Amino acid sequence: MRKLVKRLFLLLVCALTIILTDACKEKDNPEVPSVIYGREGDTCQLSKITVGTWDYLRYDYTNRTVRKVTLHTQNADFPCELIYSNGRLQRVSGKIMDTSYEYDAKGRVIKENRTLHNDDVNTLIPHFGARIFEYNDADQVVKCSYVEGRGTEYNSFYVKKGEIYRYETYAYDVQGDVFGMVAYEREAKSEKFKVTADYTFFHDKLISPFYGHPGIFDFNLYFGNESGNGPAVFSKHNIVRRVENGISSSTTYTYTGNRYPLKATHFPWTDNFFVDDIRFEYLNCK
Repeated sequence: MRKLVKRLFLLLVCALTIILTDACKEKDNPEVPSVIYGREGDTCQLSKITVGTWDYLRYDYTNRTVRKVTLHTQNADFPCELIYSNGRLQRVSGKIMDTSYEYDAKGRVIKENRTLHNDDVNTLIPHFGARIFEYNDADQVVKCSYVEGRGTEYNSFYVKKGEIYRYETYAYDVQGDVFGMVAYEREAKSEKFKVTADYTFFHDKLISPFYGHPGIFDFNLYFGNESGNGPAVFSKHNIVRRVENGISSSTTYTYTGNRYPLKATHFPWTDNFFVDDIRFEYLNCK
């Protein structure tokens, strides 16, 4: 009887040891959630981006197609009409800018030609007149090159009109997000390029309102900034942290029940500028 009790006690001790060991292992190595939200079956349409207190972009639709994007700044509206052909965006035409788009045989946008106007808008005219997009086998943009649009008398690079003065390369994670970006710029009076910034990005698992065609959802284009925001537009999910040359900065969000952000705080707007308050509005969410 004593031997039986002793054996049962030893078995109980072993079982408890196994359970506690497994529990410790699970605690030390938490399981990564397997759900990565995408746009499949999604009905939400971005209708407005408010930046700070007064400025915003408003998106107007016909059915599910964006037909007009209006920039509101300095108490005035600057609408842009979006023109399509065979389901592809061909032109964005407005008082602030005009752009046109070229596509490859797979229907991927490979070039954006841009003319930025300065009439009645207090904004610095950046000198890029075109962007060239290159892809990997997964149809992800891996390089974006900026083409000089005006000439040597307008830029500090001494780059002639039509020449590339800046480019960015992108690396993607398994979620389909840009986790790395390296920016290169032309050295003055030289054909050589140098690294100006090296970024690492971290993302959540919810839907980014910026993901899509750069001619529609790259907000930097409409605000007349010197470069686009590839990491936001080419990523399926929202940036929550950016590390630039070893310096880390975080972005916080509040979300809707439809897995979209409602508000972002300290959002990386351009290379060297963060916006403390961005708010989002949507249509047709179910």
